[in-house]
Amino acid sequence: MRRAHASDGWLVEDRVVVSLAQTYRRDATGATAVQNACKMYRLAQSRIVEFWGEQDLYGLLRGLDLVPDEPIRF
Repeated sequence: MRRAHASDGWLVEDRVVVSLAQTYRRDATGATAVQNACKMYRLAQSRIVEFWGEQDLYGLLRGLDLVPDEPIRF
């Protein structure tokens, strides 16, 4: 199951930026994890013509216990 919640949004000229959090639940264990993301859109004539986005995949994997919860050492 996945649920998204937009926490902030900005509109400046032809750009829209949305900050959101997606909550995932593993059916097998019922464990939940939250993934934060930022999505950016450029509009032209009321249509999306460009899209950019970043999301915290590492944070999601940590929340689902799929990677160690330890700092990465280089």
